[in-house]
Amino acid sequence: MTTSEGRTLYAAWVEADYGFTPQVRAAYLAMTKAQVQAELIAAGQTVPEDFLKWIDSDPIVEATVYGSPQGPVNVLRVLRSLDLDLGAEVVRKQYTQLALAMAVANAAEGPSVDLSPRQPIDLTIPPNPLKPVDTRDPNRQLDVNDYIINFLADHPVEYEDKQQPARMVEVQNPTDPSQPLMIEATAPEAEPIVEKRTRPMAAWEVMDSKEIQAEFNAYMKEHGFDVHIECETPRRSYIPHPDREAILAAAQVFRDAYIAKGLLPAARDAKPTPAEYFAYLIRNDQFQFPAELDRHWPLFPLNAPWPVLTYLAQSPLPLREGDDLWARYRDGGVIHTYGHYVGNIAQNGHLLAARSLAPFDFGYGSEQMMLKDGGVCGVMAGISTTNKLALGVPAITAGQPGHCALVVFRHDEKTGNYGLFGEQFITGAATTTPHALWLFEAKPVRKPMVYHSAVAWMINYDFAAGLDTSMVYRMLQQLPEADRAAHGLTLIQSALARNPYNLALVDAAQTLAPTADQQIAFWQALQPLLADAAKKSGCPTDSLYSQTVTAHLMARLVTLPVPENRTTAQEIYDWLKSQKQPNYPAQTRYQTTLQGLTAMLTNVESDLQAHLSGQRNPTNGRAMADKLAAAAAQITDKTFRKAWGQKMLGKLARHEIFIWHHRYRDHVVLDPAATAAAKIAGQRLAPRSELIEPRLDEIAKEWQNATRLKRDPKHCDRLAGKIRMLIPQVRDMDQRNAWRRKLLIITGHRPDVQNYRAMIETADWRVVSASRQNKRARGHAANAIDGNPNTLWLTDNGPEDAGGLPQEIVIDLGQDKTLRAFTYLPSVNVAAGMVDQWAVYTSTDARQWTLATEKTFNNLLARSASPGRAEQVATFAPVVARYVKFVAQHVVEGDSAVVAELGIIEASS
Repeated sequence: MTTSEGRTLYAAWVEADYGFTPQVRAAYLAMTKAQVQAELIAAGQTVPEDFLKWIDSDPIVEATVYGSPQGPVNVLRVLRSLDLDLGAEVVRKQYTQLALAMAVANAAEGPSVDLSPRQPIDLTIPPNPLKPVDTRDPNRQLDVNDYIINFLADHPVEYEDKQQPARMVEVQNPTDPSQPLMIEATAPEAEPIVEKRTRPMAAWEVMDSKEIQAEFNAYMKEHGFDVHIECETPRRSYIPHPDREAILAAAQVFRDAYIAKGLLPAARDAKPTPAEYFAYLIRNDQFQFPAELDRHWPLFPLNAPWPVLTYLAQSPLPLREGDDLWARYRDGGVIHTYGHYVGNIAQNGHLLAARSLAPFDFGYGSEQMMLKDGGVCGVMAGISTTNKLALGVPAITAGQPGHCALVVFRHDEKTGNYGLFGEQFITGAATTTPHALWLFEAKPVRKPMVYHSAVAWMINYDFAAGLDTSMVYRMLQQLPEADRAAHGLTLIQSALARNPYNLALVDAAQTLAPTADQQIAFWQALQPLLADAAKKSGCPTDSLYSQTVTAHLMARLVTLPVPENRTTAQEIYDWLKSQKQPNYPAQTRYQTTLQGLTAMLTNVESDLQAHLSGQRNPTNGRAMADKLAAAAAQITDKTFRKAWGQKMLGKLARHEIFIWHHRYRDHVVLDPAATAAAKIAGQRLAPRSELIEPRLDEIAKEWQNATRLKRDPKHCDRLAGKIRMLIPQVRDMDQRNAWRRKLLIITGHRPDVQNYRAMIETADWRVVSASRQNKRARGHAANAIDGNPNTLWLTDNGPEDAGGLPQEIVIDLGQDKTLRAFTYLPSVNVAAGMVDQWAVYTSTDARQWTLATEKTFNNLLARSASPGRAEQVATFAPVVARYVKFVAQHVVEGDSAVVAELGIIEASS
């Protein structure tokens, strides 16, 4: 503040008792405008006077540009560049808010933008960059990639092309009104038109068949090329894939050929400039649908306050991709919000791509490719986000613990309010971080969702006042250190009185407050402001916002000295205990100061005893661990701290592990409190196999009581389900097998408990892959090994999608076993889907397979007749295997397989 304008601002601020008044605001703007002019002159740049006057004439534009924490001169530069590229009519009148969002989001590019006069741009959607090569050109020598493509073309695949009949509707063309557009309006009541077509074989189809691979290798050798591929099917859904390297090598052969011959892009299309994406968005926004289409448009107002539009500005889509998504909606009303969900093979992008490698017009990373290849949560969120962004809806993917979701800004047309909402969530907003920069600090970084939500609340409360708080934040950064420390809190509080939803200012205040009582005083001063906000629509009070402010306060209290005044310290301690989300380091610190170390430790020990006697789960286990760690931190004597940790570890003895029922499953959980106690004691916990033994003994005893002659079937079912889920979680294989044998001895051989025996015997089996399964859980492949004859593996998806034969399933038995027979239990005594011809292969590594038996069962339906289904058994010479592959080759009737249960008989049986 060394310039005359800066000194004027300082004087006005002092005159205002260090608050933010209209006079201070005017002085701040004058100083900032002078700074901007000085920076432009130093850079040899100028902007027209009419542009500056336009900024000054609009309070929202003025406050946005000159209050930007990222540097007003850079926001102004980008805004002027947009003004040149799109024209004053668009930027200054029609889409000012979108222009501001683009300018703020791209402020980092400010120093490099071109401010020289130029003609406005014309929006041009890039054409498809692919230029297919004639791979049979007689005028040149064919190379290896030509022959690869020709092999695929020489093996055509027939498929059904279903098209819904459509009627053509004439609509206005926003880019050229003289040339109306004809778009298709589908007629859902009509029967689809089905045509038989052919296409070249795809790369994944070669990799999916050993026979075709052999033919391909012979073809390439015949034409003089040493190209050899040999791999298992890439179509499985889970990793680790036993044939990973071979699949990746084969996929690379075909991918290189596709790229070389113009059938697959080498890279994703380039992203557009901010001006190009701006032009794309407003072109679509101006599109007018005929009323008869009943198409809701636009989906989000592009004249909304600019802070809620910044996701659009931060995530520009390649124009060709975006235009394809726009055409889907324009012509058919299609918006994809999900895709094909595959297993965790999606964690390896190359394996995922190999599953459906084929010619394609769009590159990897595009929504189109994600929709084709499928994936898990990241891809699902990406598909939905990309569709929304292409249609002008501000959305962004967001991270949650072990998951990817998305957040979307929405506009309530009735109230005019804005809000940020989550989609595809598995946890709450408190553990969600949008994958976008939060643009209200000097150095934008990713912030938790509450920061982004607060942007909408700030707008709903008072948009203009919210922008003033950004001015205050920037002014605060420019104050001398001494003035910021002495009077910064006063300045912040006067700004938050205008709009309490600027978290950058709240964070700054909590950093500035030097004592615990000043921290509490600031928090208390904010509460009536938030309570008053409840009078305004769309502004939460007792919400994640206030919880975040409170959590930040408690974290600061941990670092600040406890007040010497005991009354003040007691008030803060009482306040800490009253909070819904406790901060144990702060609580134990204050409790130790007020009550003494012994009393604090006694209290924590009592809490640990209550924890052990109550219903434990990972959440309260982590809370107890935090209490123990916080208490130990107050013990300054290392020897005593270690001894106390050993005492706590003693209380946890034989209780280190508990069983937690969550989402319809039982889980073996190591109590975080045990880990914390061991760390304090300077010891390592015993091996998991030792820690789990007491729990296994308890369950075995409970199973013994449950399976007595006068048993409760429902209780047995529940307990058997628990045992089935727990067996694979016993990691020590000897311990697992010993416990299983004990349970089987307890179960016995009475007819009424045989289902339980099967459930226990197959508990650690898992489906490695299945060629096909019904989309609904009632037909999933896992049903074939769940020990329940009433659940089924179905390979069809209804009468129109039977799937054909053969179909196969690969099962991991959990460990090597010596097998002598395989069993198949049909579903019911009807012909449809009953497998009467099948083969069994065995393997120790799921890569090299050996045929164990191939069996045909004649008169199977007759032999499966009442009173019960007959289990079909195929014996073979004893063989050691961990994996078995069951191949359904033929069924009595139909074109799909139905399996109730698959099983094995060991040589020792």
